[in-house]
Amino acid sequence: HDKIKDIQAKADIMSGLFADLFRKVNGCCPTLKLVSAVQNLSHQINIFFLDYLSDHLVLLECVKLPGYVKRKDHHKTTTKSEIQLAQENVLFSCDNLAAETARDNHAVDLAHLVTSAGSAFSAAVDLMVAAEMASCLDRISGEDCEASLSCLTELALTSNNLCRLMVKQGVVCALLRVLKGGGGTVQRILGLRALGCVCCVAEGIRELVVMDGMDVIVDMLGDENNPEDERREAVGVLAQVTSPWIEGNTSVEGIEDHAGNILYSIKGLLCKSSSHETLLLCSATI
Repeated sequence: HDKIKDIQAKADIMSGLFADLFRKVNGCCPTLKLVSAVQNLSHQINIFFLDYLSDHLVLLECVKLPGYVKRKDHHKTTTKSEIQLAQENVLFSCDNLAAETARDNHAVDLAHLVTSAGSAFSAAVDLMVAAEMASCLDRISGEDCEASLSCLTELALTSNNLCRLMVKQGVVCALLRVLKGGGGTVQRILGLRALGCVCCVAEGIRELVVMDGMDVIVDMLGDENNPEDERREAVGVLAQVTSPWIEGNTSVEGIEDHAGNILYSIKGLLCKSSSHETLLLCSATI
């Protein structure tokens, strides 16, 4: 989580540089100042990537020991290569921008080149964040399960874009494994909470429906042996899935087959509950 926050904080600084350059390009900024701004941007981008990649270097790659064979992680190697390729794409865009800026007569719109470079940089940042998310998902099945689930919830609350990245990384499938696994009540509650946050985007809801996750959620809600806190979190997930405010949410078919069971379970939960939070979530779902 801290690594992702660090990436985002540094990326925000870079975005500010892109925005400042865009303003200069659209203004009456002298050519020399524009060239200097582009060079500074390229320099800062290099530092940004080197800082990230240096944290992921394995020092033992440089160590030669008799009989020592380093075990390679194919996924991490592939991800690192993808990030390095993304770095090359960003720097290539910046080189094109620098070359065009130095010309007296611009053959290409500078604003368009700045936008293209910014888009390439954003794609690279998304790739970095996705790599860190994959690492977090790997820890869900281990001893750090509860901490990882809390981390995923915090990340999902940060932005819709992060939620979409999490969905692409398979977070819905991973969370459903937690809910169907043999973990305790605390793990299931944290898993449901994280799932509810991820389902604030249409992509998360569609993935939940495709993975038959609705069956799992409805069963957890309907099981009267489950504690109220757990059943309430299940209602929270359903409230997100049925929300009309989520753009592009057309997964009504995932609800229709379970409508009767959901209403029956909600009625039973409300009859035994005195919690205002439970009442509000049940009302939102209905």
